[in-house]
Amino acid sequence: MDDIVWSVISTLAVFYCGYKLGQHATAVKITKMLVDRDPRLERMVERARKEIAKLEDQDSAGSTEELSVERHGDQIYLFAKSDGEFLAQGASLQECLARIEQRFPGRNFHGLLSKEHADQLGITVK
Repeated sequence: MDDIVWSVISTLAVFYCGYKLGQHATAVKITKMLVDRDPRLERMVERARKEIAKLEDQDSAGSTEELSVERHGDQIYLFAKSDGEFLAQGASLQECLARIEQRFPGRNFHGLLSKEHADQLGITVK
């Protein structure tokens, strides 16, 4: 029984040493590529940067937030639909949208205002 246990332990130790040796060899290879500025590595890094930039562009272009419109008295209020954040207020819808662009230049907002809802709020689009 002792022979089987020692065989298993020695086999595991050999596999572990081989695994660690492989890790070390890979680290040495990557370090050498970085130090020598290997063109293959440079191409891979540049390709990765382009892909990351492309994904960031898609995220910023595709991340629009919906608006909620309310009228209180003679003022129109715009809120973010997702969390109810106050965005702007003004006498007209165009004034509110201009203020939103000023306050939040990096964020994109959109909304659908039906004719019935616009009539109910007394909003006209020029």
